[in-house]
Amino acid sequence: MDAFTLEKIGFDALRLILASYCRCSLGKSQARRINPSTKPDVVRNWLGQTTQMVQALCDAGLPPTGSVADISGALDRARPPCGASGEDFSQIASTLQAVSSVREYLANLPSELDQLRAMTTRLADFTSQVQAIRAVVAPDGSVRDDASAHLGKLRRDIAKTTTEIHDVMHSYLRNPAVKKLLTSVNITIHSDRYVLPVRADNRGRLPGVVHRQSHSGQTVFVEPNASVQLNNHLVDLRDHERMEIERLLSELGVKIHTRTKAINLALAALAKIDLLGAKAQYAYQFNMTCPEIVDFPHKKSDAPRDNTGLEFFQARHPLLELQFAQKTANDAKPSQTPDAEPQHIVPIDVRLGSDFDVLIITGSNTGGKTVTLKTVALLVAMAQAGLHIPVRRGSRMPVFDDVLIDIGDEQSLEQSLSTFGAHIARLKHILSRATPKTLVLLDELGSGTDPDEGGAIGQAVMDELRRIGCGAMVSTHFSILKAYAIDHSRVDNASVEFDTRTLRPTYHLRIGTP
Repeated sequence: MDAFTLEKIGFDALRLILASYCRCSLGKSQARRINPSTKPDVVRNWLGQTTQMVQALCDAGLPPTGSVADISGALDRARPPCGASGEDFSQIASTLQAVSSVREYLANLPSELDQLRAMTTRLADFTSQVQAIRAVVAPDGSVRDDASAHLGKLRRDIAKTTTEIHDVMHSYLRNPAVKKLLTSVNITIHSDRYVLPVRADNRGRLPGVVHRQSHSGQTVFVEPNASVQLNNHLVDLRDHERMEIERLLSELGVKIHTRTKAINLALAALAKIDLLGAKAQYAYQFNMTCPEIVDFPHKKSDAPRDNTGLEFFQARHPLLELQFAQKTANDAKPSQTPDAEPQHIVPIDVRLGSDFDVLIITGSNTGGKTVTLKTVALLVAMAQAGLHIPVRRGSRMPVFDDVLIDIGDEQSLEQSLSTFGAHIARLKHILSRATPKTLVLLDELGSGTDPDEGGAIGQAVMDELRRIGCGAMVSTHFSILKAYAIDHSRVDNASVEFDTRTLRPTYHLRIGTP
């Protein structure tokens, strides 16, 4: 399905909704890129995995993917020569630990959830890598004192030397003759060396090395002679500490780099598992079901074809359902007046491809014709992307090789000539691409011109759709197209119901009633 179709039917918005259910950035990224498949075996496999994850959700909760991070950048930096930080390795360890948690979660699922359990083969054991990192790097990313005996000794020497420097500096601060030379009785650090803040007019009265002057020019920072040797020793110790840390992290980089291929395979599996968890949670929250995937008949004829084609029972538009759910949550008192808009989604029953291939829908301009077309298109795209859909159990559909649409705004029937030209161009594109396994959805066919020309265009398009043999749903307000179904095989009429008492549409779809 092309990007135009997916955007028009609301699939982009659905991607974002699905991403909101993901628990880690890898899953969110996959959700935002999810696309329908046109291969029946792939779709059945995807739907089977989602069905099993819904069962796993009910039995064991969601997979523990919350601590998974996108560590691709950290892995790149860990390659020799290692430039990764302690924070990088801590993040790698947390994610590799999550691999173990997810593998254990899958392994403990019931045996009948075989598709999920099979994913453990892509989640290798990284226990030794996690232990190696944890022995060197603390959870906050700092390198541990006991990461090596040499590092431990260096840090003890650093602490000892730092204490000695503090003792020297405090001896200066306690000296009244020195205190009156200072702008404040605080020890300051400049370039890893301890200095004292001396008033500029007292410069030279405290023997030592002047390191810099303040921006105001009123203070100079002096390293007293008594602390110079100690400061030199401290700088030397810290240089050795830095080199030892680099050595330790470099060794970790080698250990991680040798498992990069297995780690990347596990990351891809974690992204898929997190996405499956999102699909399951979304399906469970909105009471969605898995449609049966049926095959197209080998040979088409005018006779009814049992158990083939698309048939959705009690289908609901998922984006509208979410909007209603959010509105209901925000409204303290939903309107109960007879003339008010419905406070719930009106489900529809729709079928195509069993006793007819083309369905012509008529009715009032705001009666739900466009929503009906978009509902069918979006549910087909969802199912072919491996999502459960908001329909009653027993619904079925084939896997279409494409979904082609020409859908505008049903609230605006007066279209400009430029829009009409685009409408005709789109129709030509659709008819050139459609095959017997394509689903075509046309909104207000022939609109944007005078009724005679629009009706003629509509009839010509209908003839071509029948010649191709594809499934099609067409909305129209032309009477001549309503009559088309009477004179042609495998074409039927439907209408969106209108309540004559309230003078409002009910949004129900009545197949067989023009």
